[in-house]
Amino acid sequence: MIIPKELEQHKRFVLTGVNPQNEKQPYSPITMSPKDWNNPDNLGAYEETMEVVRSGNAMGNAMGIGYVFGGDNGIYGIDFDNVFFADGTLIPEVQEIVAQFASYTEVSMSGNGLHTIVYAPSVDLLGDKGKTILPFPNYPQNERRQMEIYQSGAYIALTGDLYDGSTLDIPDRSKELQTIFSQYNKPKTSTKSAVKVVQYGKTDEEYLSDGLKHDPVLLDLWNGKRPTGNESQDDLSLLNKLAYWCNKNKELMYNSFFNSPYF
Repeated sequence: MIIPKELEQHKRFVLTGVNPQNEKQPYSPITMSPKDWNNPDNLGAYEETMEVVRSGNAMGNAMGIGYVFGGDNGIYGIDFDNVFFADGTLIPEVQEIVAQFASYTEVSMSGNGLHTIVYAPSVDLLGDKGKTILPFPNYPQNERRQMEIYQSGAYIALTGDLYDGSTLDIPDRSKELQTIFSQYNKPKTSTKSAVKVVQYGKTDEEYLSDGLKHDPVLLDLWNGKRPTGNESQDDLSLLNKLAYWCNKNKELMYNSFFNSPYF
């Protein structure tokens, strides 16, 4: 696998493909376990992690590696989800963003997304939140065309499958990252009230409050527990729970999702 030299310099690698039921679940190359995979003591250097993959020491299943973002070296990851049309062309928003970054970009494991990695040392974009999800607004919500920006507390499963015309360089894109973030990080506006009255005289917000008190699975996901280690899958699980406890009030669902403690 060929990846940027800037990434190889950091001790921030995990294994992928160890669990055949969830190939993106991260495992520590030190402990060979998914538990506390993002503890700095459990992260591996590039060569030692690749050696585990080559030697089959991770139960013979490790197929690749992932890079964990730590928030202390100016490296950001942008994970574009579901951004190819059925004919294989890239949606225009991502074409424009990738062109602006002109940085290392690879095709994701699913084949339906991209990963771009940039250096932005002068930007503290997300602070303690570490990551965020920014939907592309011109598509149906169920298509989940979006970009996730990672500053810390998240990882990208690397493929080394360079996107057409991509470079192996990770240049300083502080200005471009801030501009793109500002462009898509806009509060939703609506002429409709986010509150509606439901059965037993409770509003949707009150019903959600009940869920956070009585549904332990919702509470765990709400507070950042990620049982599968697959960010997209666990985010969808949280949205499904919110759909139930928000009575399918879409505006309340998405406002709650983006304002949850995890984000």
